[in-house]
Amino acid sequence: MSGKTVTNLRSQKQERDRLARSLRASGTSWVDVAAVLRQRYRVNARVAFRYAHGWSQRRAADEWNKRWPDELKTFKNFSYWEQWPGSTGHAPSFDNLSKLAELYECATSDLLVDLPDFRHLDNAETTSPKKRDETAAESVTLAPAAAESPAAVTVNREFGLHPVEPLRQGLHEALSAGAMAEASLDDWEQTVIRHGRATRDCPAGVLLGDLSIDLVELNRALHRHRSASVLRRLTRVAAHMSGLMCLTLCKLDDRPAFRRWARTARLAASEAGDPVTHSWILAQEAYGHYYSGNLLEAVAVARHAQALAPNTPCVGAVLAAALEARAQAAMGHHKETRDALSRAEVSLSYLDGEALSASAFGYNEAQLRFHEGNAYTHLHDVPAALKAQDRALELCAPGDYTDWAMTRLDRARCITDTGDMSAALAYAIQTLTTLTEPQRQGIITLRGHEVLNGLPRAQQILPAARDLRDLLMLTTE
Repeated sequence: MSGKTVTNLRSQKQERDRLARSLRASGTSWVDVAAVLRQRYRVNARVAFRYAHGWSQRRAADEWNKRWPDELKTFKNFSYWEQWPGSTGHAPSFDNLSKLAELYECATSDLLVDLPDFRHLDNAETTSPKKRDETAAESVTLAPAAAESPAAVTVNREFGLHPVEPLRQGLHEALSAGAMAEASLDDWEQTVIRHGRATRDCPAGVLLGDLSIDLVELNRALHRHRSASVLRRLTRVAAHMSGLMCLTLCKLDDRPAFRRWARTARLAASEAGDPVTHSWILAQEAYGHYYSGNLLEAVAVARHAQALAPNTPCVGAVLAAALEARAQAAMGHHKETRDALSRAEVSLSYLDGEALSASAFGYNEAQLRFHEGNAYTHLHDVPAALKAQDRALELCAPGDYTDWAMTRLDRARCITDTGDMSAALAYAIQTLTTLTEPQRQGIITLRGHEVLNGLPRAQQILPAARDLRDLLMLTTE
């Protein structure tokens, strides 16, 4: 196996473990953690539950042997069970399947959710709507029995859920069957708004877990409701949620995952048929390309975002114009940078109401000044950069740690341009130590490395430079 392949596998495992830990820290059950991992990494349920616990096959076998020393298993047993029903796998016996469920703290059926489903062959599945309503009502009646199962009670108590949670889930499913209620659609749209606001002050790792949980439920809703009007609104919600995933993964500097979600977001935006939503999605994608270092692609996507709704004031167009300015500046294009900043300034003047809110779905002067300051930092226009940074820091909301930190790190780069390396390093270190480690993860640490690498080679051995490098390595690890 090549060194590059090993590195990629380790990187994926780290990403997987980080996501699982984040979900568990937010109070998510093993079942829902596994559902997120199963969907994201396209693995079967038995693999997903092992991933949820952060175990290798060898570690899973060790945990098994601690519990059942008279029935020892090796990693090969787990490998066979996970490969089943493929040709190289072996089906676990019912007794072994029950023990697996106990080991992973789930229901036995949770380990089999991805096996073939042949209920569509049953004529009763295609009965009249009245019959289906009666069946749904029966499922609610039967739900209390599920709440009495020992496994359900154990899991719910352990994770802080009331033992009647299965009853609520059954009732919720019955109420939402068929045509989705207006209230449910409104709730989904409000959920998107809440996530958009959370992007300003919530650590990206935590937000990733919250988004993942809601996307699992949204996926179910999209499969359950087929009405054209409902699907149109749910698809727009899916586009926004996917765009938020792009933004979150961009902040975490997870480039492969960002690219995958960008494709899904574009598809959802296209299906939604809403130019304003599509413009916003492409603006998020442009930022991902920018932070990945693909500046030409960032400019191309940003220009596409600006062209989608030429006669409608929208956040996507302003966001994309500001990003184009930053990308043009990074390539040393002075005229193109100033042209893009001018378009962003004009477009911002047409926004009002919620479009100016502190949210991923809003854009205001504080953000524009941060982006303007970053562009002028790239152009080494120190006076213009410092002026924009002053205004950005003055307007920055107290909880908006990302823009605050990125603006200050841009200032550190400007200070290096003035030749005061010690002051630049002290400013950068003060900025980073003000943040928690989860807040520093991703693009903030990336920007810190840019400050460090922008120093003349002779200055990179200064004690303060070593301190900055050590601080950045703590987050990278």
